[in-house]
Parts: sequence; structure tokens; C-alpha cells
Amino acid sequence: MNKITNLTEQYNIKIRKSTKAKNMAIRIINQHVELVLPLGVPEKFGYKFLINKEKWIKDKLKNISSNFIDPKFIHNKYPIFGQPHELIHTETTMYTSVFIKNNQLIVNSKKCDLKNTLKLFLKNILTAEINTLCTLYAEQHHFKYNKILIKELRTKWGSCSSLKNLNFNWRIIFAPKNVLKYLVVHEICHLKEMNHSDKFWNLVEKIDPNYKESRLWLKKNGRQLYNYLPN
Repeated sequence: MNKITNLTEQYNIKIRKSTKAKNMAIRIINQHVELVLPLGVPEKFGYKFLINKEKWIKDKLKNISSNFIDPKFIHNKYPIFGQPHELIHTETTMYTSVFIKNNQLIVNSKKCDLKNTLKLFLKNILTAEINTLCTLYAEQHHFKYNKILIKELRTKWGSCSSLKNLNFNWRIIFAPKNVLKYLVVHEICHLKEMNHSDKFWNLVEKIDPNYKESRLWLKKNGRQLYNYLPN
């Protein structure tokens, strides 16, 4: 048991029970390690699973660490739709405000509230942009959707539910606009094709002829978007 304690403390492993999980799994996102257990699976089996996967966890974290870029070391610049904005923070207890001026992201807030204030501001910008794009494509191509939800997604950039709800990872705001366009087109096309068949990709290409370039960018650079305002 000491080995388990040392392992979980060394890598700060969190254990989560899931009603959806069918098998035990280890997820590593932004240097955070999570052990996912299906309901009904005793934790002792999860611990054995962790011991067997210790080398894999260590190698994965080492690889992520070598590619990790903390925004504090890039002059506090945050990309908004791919365009760098310098963060200017003024600590105040009187009021909270955020605005953009001359490629500067200006925040007035308590120091402890900076992260959440900035997240909310960026989510609101992204929500407005995605609403505009979805409305445009829905009118042009006769799509019908229910809700648009901006979330903290762990493993996906977006999804389309059977209820026709469109879900988007808020961190896509750090990607260029053409990548955001591709993601919106991808998810909205699932309203007609709930799969990744040739028919689906032909529909995506019809709306976004350059989607392959954006898809490749997201595949190569997507992990880096989690370096900004990490959890």
C-alpha cells in the first residue's frame, strides 16, 4: 500500500468514478493524471492498474513536460483567435472589468480572481463568435440545432449530441479563426451525418474547402492550447 500512496502522491493522481466508463483508464491532460474507474470496480483493482502503468505514466508526463510552455514565460501574451494579446493586470478590490485595447488584454480585478475573470471574458467572446457562425451556416445550409454550449471539455474539441446540442471546448478561442471555423463546421455537419463517413467529410469540405489544413493545425497544436490558464 505504501507503493500506491507514494505513486498517487508523486504524480498527484486523482481517482474518479464514472457511470459511463466501461473499462479502467488513465487520462493525462495538461500534466494532471486521473484514474477513471467504472462504477462497481473496487479501488484496489485500480491501484494494481496504476502500478502496472507506472512507467507509462512517467514517460507520458516527461514528454508533456518537455513540450509544456507556461504563458508566464512568453511575456504574458495570450492568443485570442490566434492573435497575441499582452495581458495587463491591475489589482483592485473596488471593481472588476476586462476589455481589449490595441492588442492588450486589460484586466482590473483582485489577484485571486484574475484567472476566473479572464476565463469568463474569453468564454463570452467565444460564445458570441460561435453563435454567429452557427447561425450563418444553419441559414445557408438548412441545419437545425437546439443549444450551443461552451464547456471545459477534457478530451474533445467539440461534439454534437442526439438532442442536437452543439458542445465546444472553450480553449478553441486560442486557435486561429480558420481552425474555429473548421470546428464549428465539423460539429454542425454532424446534425445531418452522425458519423465520420465519406458523406460526412464531403459535407464538411463543401462548407469549408480548406478544412484539412485547419484539422492538421489542431492535431499538431491542440495540446498547446491547454497551456493557457491551466486548471
